[in-house]
Amino acid sequence: MTAREPRITTSRDLPLVAMQASVRNARTWAIDSIEPIELPNSERASSRRKACAYPSFVEPRMPLSLADSIELTRTPFDQLPQTALCQLLGVPYVHVQTESGDDLFLTQWGWPWLESLLPQNWYRDRYYKTSGTRLRFSSGAVYRVPIVGPRSLQVVVKFSRMGQYLDPSCLAEGARSESTAQEPNFSSPFEEVAALEQLRNSAVRPRVLTKRALAVFSPAERFEDWQLGRQLHQFERQARSLLESQAPSAPEKVALDPHRNYVVLFHWMNGVNLEECVEQGRLTLPEAQLINRMVLADLDRKGFEILDHKPNHVIVKFRRTGSLLQRHGRVVYALADFELLKLKAHAAEGATSGPEPLLLNGYGLRESFNDHGPVAT
Repeated sequence: MTAREPRITTSRDLPLVAMQASVRNARTWAIDSIEPIELPNSERASSRRKACAYPSFVEPRMPLSLADSIELTRTPFDQLPQTALCQLLGVPYVHVQTESGDDLFLTQWGWPWLESLLPQNWYRDRYYKTSGTRLRFSSGAVYRVPIVGPRSLQVVVKFSRMGQYLDPSCLAEGARSESTAQEPNFSSPFEEVAALEQLRNSAVRPRVLTKRALAVFSPAERFEDWQLGRQLHQFERQARSLLESQAPSAPEKVALDPHRNYVVLFHWMNGVNLEECVEQGRLTLPEAQLINRMVLADLDRKGFEILDHKPNHVIVKFRRTGSLLQRHGRVVYALADFELLKLKAHAAEGATSGPEPLLLNGYGLRESFNDHGPVAT
């Protein structure tokens, strides 16, 4: 995983098509993908905690051993020795390597949960599959997994599809990242976390809530090329980008390995997605469409797009009375999928490219609907 001389080996208004066609069978966005075929015999930080400022970058040291990292767990992330950090695509991580050769890269959000996020608590013997639940609306291998110790938490285990073929028919109509001249592709795990942190740290209002990325995990098992389904040219570009983001003088660089799997761990987020809201009769289809348009407008204002955005990526909450949770006249929502979250080219921080944020009253009583979408009354 680490080497002294690392080498690369070889809609705006997205129609709710599935909800309109069949709310109870909304699967038309699915991308065929399964977990990599394994070789035989292989195997809480408070939600109100403020993000710490990223330490200035210095050359990283060798990966921390598990024993060394556990000794440091009482130290807040922003007070860690800078030599204990590596910076990948602008995001600092603590890189921990287990005795079996697994690599665990912990973000500032995952660092307080180090001992709970060790692979024996969720990965070994496919615990994520036997004790977790595969997420219904996911097109890849994504699981909700309860971790029972030493500190209990719920995580989302998401196997990266980095380098795999991306069917253009699965993208939003006309969606194409303006940030790159290459064909659209699944982000690498480090690209996904970097884009997410950029979105979370954007100063452009309104704030967009998201799941927190806790860690990137790469088990030591090695696979043949065909088992991971990666396209070499896509993987090489992403691997090169990761290497170039690191200091040229760094004695040890983190390199993506084409024969290893990568998993992103997120903190589980409670709520109901927009598709489920329509299924359960808690929102009408036009109400869900309005909220979805609000989300897309917020992302565009911040200079981001999600190439495969779906209504089931948007999580909302309800009060005990059954009313939709709102603050300052806006529906409170959070985003839950970032595999194709991209920063648009020439996105100017602080610039607005759309109308003022939509204000909703109740279920959108300030809006009336016609064939062309919501119109202010």
